[in-house]
Parts: sequence; C-alpha cells; structure tokens
Amino acid sequence: MINKITEKLIKQFRKTNLSLEDRVALTTVLLDKLQALPLESTFIIDSKGISVNGKVLEPEQVINFTESCAALKDNFARKVINEQIRYLSVNMGIHNSLSIDTLMFAKAALWCLSQEEELLSKIA
Repeated sequence: MINKITEKLIKQFRKTNLSLEDRVALTTVLLDKLQALPLESTFIIDSKGISVNGKVLEPEQVINFTESCAALKDNFARKVINEQIRYLSVNMGIHNSLSIDTLMFAKAALWCLSQEEELLSKIA
C-alpha cells in the first residue's frame, strides 16, 4: 500500500517544478506524517548502561550487543560492500554529478557510512 502511494507521489513530485526549499519542506512533511523518522535516538550509552528504544539492556544483552558490533565492524563482506558504496558515491558525486541534488545525495551516502563506522567503533 505505502509503496503504491510512494510511487504516485514520486511521479507527481517529478512532474512539478518545485524549488529546492519546497522539495525539502514537502519531503519533511511526508516523512513526518508517515512517521518514517524516529523522534528519539534508538540507543543511548550513559551511566545506566546501554538503552535501546528506551529500555536498559540486561548484562547479557550488553555483551551480545557489543560482540555483535565488534563482529560487524570487522566483517570482511561489510568492509568490501562499504568500499564499493564509497566508490559509487564519489563517482556519482564528483565525476557524474549534474545537479546539486546528486552531489548532496553522494555526500549523504558517505556521511551514513562514516556514522556507521563511528558508532561501531564506539560500541565495539
């Protein structure tokens, strides 16, 4: 259902000549109404320990979580895939970019990868 709505919205979106500011505003409203964005952090590390979705993890869950993060951080397949994503992002953003949107999308992909690496390093 949501996929069909999304497809229709994207088609309409592409037909219009909205300014960048209007596109950002429209996208923000849509994501907010669909509740596609979390309103708070998924996990928090503080003096209480690690909380996920507002619940403090039990000691065995903390061990599982940190070990899983360490395994993910060192996973060979993940590293190869992330390097490919970096390559594609740089290629798209620098070599093939025809608009500011394409450049920003490429930068966003690189930012996501760096955030993932930073979080895994903090936890593992």
